[in-house]
Amino acid sequence: MRSTPGCVADSLYYTQEMAWHRLLSSSSRPLTRRLSSYQERLVEEETHAASVKNTWKRISLFLCLPTVGYFAWKSLIEGEEHHSYSYIPWSHLRIRTKPFPWGDGDTSLFHNTHTNPGPDEGPKTAPPTQTLSQKVGRLWIQYLHEDAVERDEKRWRHLEKMQRRKEEQYPI
Repeated sequence: MRSTPGCVADSLYYTQEMAWHRLLSSSSRPLTRRLSSYQERLVEEETHAASVKNTWKRISLFLCLPTVGYFAWKSLIEGEEHHSYSYIPWSHLRIRTKPFPWGDGDTSLFHNTHTNPGPDEGPKTAPPTQTLSQKVGRLWIQYLHEDAVERDEKRWRHLEKMQRRKEEQYPI
């Protein structure tokens, strides 16, 4: 209650108000300085992020993709044949106190004659496999030697058959 302008309560009120004003104004100056420097740092960080993004994009496109392509080509096209295993008569192998309840009783449930041959079974020689490039080449030559008219008729017959099947399953 401010009744007269020189009263003790009035001076106390103005003193407290001025103290708060000084406190808030003095504390807001560093805050505005920090905000302006924060905005500058934010802009710097955005430009740095853009340059880093471009760097990693280039690394991905010009280093990683060709590397993955090379190793995919190497494993698919130039795949090596697997090593054939031969039987080694170790004394601790094939000790049987009673036969297995499946098969001939001498082989385990997961026995594989190709990777784990027994004493009487040698490694089975698989027919020579073709590489992917040989398969693609053979199919391409076969495609070129086919009669185009006959191939198109076969495709049309197949398409008509599929359409009839679709109409039978899903009548309109």
